Amino acid sequence: MLAEGLRVEQIWIVHSEKGHNFEEEINNFLDKNQDIEIVHRDIVYYGHTNYPCLIIWYRKIDPNWRQRRGPEA
Repeated sequence: MLAEGLRVEQIWIVHSEKGHNFEEEINNFLDKNQDIEIVHRDIVYYGHTNYPCLIIWYRKIDPNWRQRRGPEA
């Protein structure tokens, strides 16, 4: 069971060719979304073409949580 208030979403970011390295897409996604934490990521293959698709599960984080909790956080 997830902690109260935890929001995890599943998104599809890219369709690509077989053998593609998804690290660049993951880094671009993180650069555009500075207020998230990746919980899990996976590659699935779908359709008659069997192309891979990257799925990222993530949750929103508060960028100021360390300031509110103090230096021990």
